[in-house]
Amino acid sequence: MNILVCTDGSEESSKAVGRAAEISSAVEDAEVTLLHVHQPIQIPPPYGAGYTPVAVPAHINEKVRDAGKKILEEAAKNLEENKVRYRTLLLEGHPASMILEQADEEDCDLLVLGNKGRTGLQRVFMGSVSNAVVQEANCDVLVVKGG
Repeated sequence: MNILVCTDGSEESSKAVGRAAEISSAVEDAEVTLLHVHQPIQIPPPYGAGYTPVAVPAHINEKVRDAGKKILEEAAKNLEENKVRYRTLLLEGHPASMILEQADEEDCDLLVLGNKGRTGLQRVFMGSVSNAVVQEANCDVLVVKGG
């Protein structure tokens, strides 16, 4: 069984990693891919300057990547404790799109993610990643609720 579990460092995604560990421990030859997707930081152009975003210094996006690596390292501890066979993957792009693309690329049997990550205005403008994934995924999706 090929399981893709997504983490953004939130409590809900931590629970999703735990659930993926439980499932993979119960299934012979299960493999888990632990995925974190970060969006590159873009600064909108000044008013009236056209549509090209202002360039962000490379070191800022590098810090975002480093934070993503730390999120993966933390989440991997749960899988290691449960002796789960796994690998980590850090991607850059729109989270829902990248999750769906990776699930197809890896021919996943199950995609596991938390039901919340973004809050407030981010959710209003960007939409729910879990909702988009559930609607578009070509494999089974387990959405783990927090609380």
